[in-house]
Amino acid sequence: MMPRFSVIVPIYNVECFLEKCINSLIEQKYGAVEIILVDDGSSDRCPQICDRYLEIDNRIKVIHKKNGGLVSARQAGCKAASGEYILNVDGDDWVTPEYFQKLDHIVEKYHPDCICFGVRHIHGNNKEERPIAFKPGLYNKRDMELKIFPILIEDEKGRYFSPSIWSKAIKRDIYSKCQMALDDRIKIGEDHACTKPAIYRSKTLYILEESLYCYRLNALSMTKERKAFSWEGPELIGRHFEKEIPMKDGYNFEEQVYRNIVHNLFNVAVSQFYRKESFNAVSKNISQNIKQPYYKQAIMNCKYKNVKGVLAHFTLKYHLYCILYLWAKINKYR
Repeated sequence: MMPRFSVIVPIYNVECFLEKCINSLIEQKYGAVEIILVDDGSSDRCPQICDRYLEIDNRIKVIHKKNGGLVSARQAGCKAASGEYILNVDGDDWVTPEYFQKLDHIVEKYHPDCICFGVRHIHGNNKEERPIAFKPGLYNKRDMELKIFPILIEDEKGRYFSPSIWSKAIKRDIYSKCQMALDDRIKIGEDHACTKPAIYRSKTLYILEESLYCYRLNALSMTKERKAFSWEGPELIGRHFEKEIPMKDGYNFEEQVYRNIVHNLFNVAVSQFYRKESFNAVSKNISQNIKQPYYKQAIMNCKYKNVKGVLAHFTLKYHLYCILYLWAKINKYR
C-alpha cells in the first residue's frame, strides 16, 4: 500500500542531533509514512546511526551516497519516494508530535496539491512561532493568482511567499518535477528554487495556522565565520525560474525574477568581504562579476519600493562597495 507521506531527511555530519530528528518522526501515532534517510557522505557517526534505525523501523529507508550537497541529497531521496505527498526534514531539526496527524486531517478533508504550515525557531530554551503570513484555509487557483502569485518570488516591497521546503507537504508528482529539475550546483536558495515552481504548478493550496516544524538555530553554525558565496548562484536560480515559471503569465514574474536576482546578487557581493583579501582586491572582483550581461540586465530592470531593496539596488547599480563592506562587517557573526 502506498504511504500517504514520504519524508526525505538529508543528513550531513549532524550526529549530535540526528537521533532526536528521527525519533520525532517514528514515535508519532501515525503509520502511513516512509522515512528516507539520505546520508550525504557524512564523515561522523551519521551512517552508523542511519543503519541502526533501519533495523528498528521497517518504514525507514537508508541511502548512502557521496557528498554532493543538499540538492543532490534531496534528489536521491525523491527518486526513492513512493508516498502521495513529500515532506522534507533536515537532519538537525525535528517535528512536533502531531505533525503527521495534522497534515493527514487536511489531506482527508481537502486533498490539496500543497500544504503550507508554520515553523518554530528554537534557540536553546527560546522558542519563536513563525506562522505562514497568510489567512489560514484552502486556496483555489483563482485565490492563488490574486493573493499569492503577486508576491510568489518577490514584489516591489521585498515581500515574498514563504520559501522553506521543510514547511510544506507537496504532492509527489509536482514535487518530483520541481526538485529533479534543479541544478545541484545551487547551494544558496535551493529551497525557493523548488517550492516556488511547485506552488505555481499547484491547483489548490492549504495554509495551516499551526507551526509543525522545529527549526534548530545551531549556536555553532551561528558563530562560525562566514564564507563567500558563489557568483554563479543568482544566475542559476534566475534562469531556473525563467524555465520553470512562464514569465509572461500576467503576474509580473519577469520583474519578480529581476528583483530576486538583485537580492541574491547583493548577498553574494556582501559575502565577498568575508574573504581574507584587501578591500581593493575584493571590490575589483565584485566589479568584474556584476558586469556580466545577465546581472547587468537584472540590475538595469530591477524596481524596488522598500528601503532595503532600494539600498541593495542602488549599491550594485552605482558600485558603492563601501556599503557592501560595512554590511559584511555588521552581519559577519549575526
